[in-house]
Amino acid sequence: MGKSQTEPIFPQGGGRRLGPAPALLLGWLIPGAGFIAHGRLGRGATLFVALHLTFALGLLLHGGVVWPVWSLSDPAFNIVNNLTFIVQMGGGLGALASLAVNLTGSHGPLAFLAADPMHPLFDLSSVYLLVVGAMNYFVVCNMYDRFFAGKRAAGGVASTKEEPRV
Repeated sequence: MGKSQTEPIFPQGGGRRLGPAPALLLGWLIPGAGFIAHGRLGRGATLFVALHLTFALGLLLHGGVVWPVWSLSDPAFNIVNNLTFIVQMGGGLGALASLAVNLTGSHGPLAFLAADPMHPLFDLSSVYLLVVGAMNYFVVCNMYDRFFAGKRAAGGVASTKEEPRV
């Protein structure tokens, strides 16, 4: 018989459980993975699918994560592009891979991750990638609040209040 939805992959008893830093990193790199690692398979899988489908739509619309101009003295500097980049990086591994392809100009098997800023749908695709990044920031913060914030407030002691499983 397989694991039930309420059993964490890393049980609290004898097994190893992810600490806050590894859980946050895992949740950022792979959207929904932080919840899956803590036994919330339904929530984690739903977030994983929803955010990755949105990211894929952004790529299909010829979008990608593009490195912005950071110098204030450069005429191409645009604060909106810089803030968009920061939020898009919330997409985790997909955003990092897209950025790497755009920085290196790769034309190999990962060329589908490359942005086409001259395409008419590029701005729309940027919104999709922006939504993925922002949503994943919220997902990671929510995962932290559910699994770690109560323990910090109680001085390292787990709360006895049972939280609803969703």
